[in-house]
Amino acid sequence: MAIILRTQREQERVEGLAPVINWRRDDFAVLDDETVIGRIYKSQVPAGERWMWFLQVTPAPPPNSGSADTLDEAMAALTARYARWRGRA
Repeated sequence: MAIILRTQREQERVEGLAPVINWRRDDFAVLDDETVIGRIYKSQVPAGERWMWFLQVTPAPPPNSGSADTLDEAMAALTARYARWRGRA
């Protein structure tokens, strides 16, 4: 399992898609090798800025999302959730 982050803008380019959204620099596709498995991005919430993460594989039972204080924490949470899903898939 080689989990990597790639900016959404770069992911569009890799997939050969025409840019539709002006992605922010802090919006990432999360990949296992070259398969997109999720997304992590920074968001403004009432408590301040948080890193939101989403596991985007199916069928993965909840919880498939969460938030964290840092990008590293969000990546660790998504990776752990994905590893649990893979162990049952």
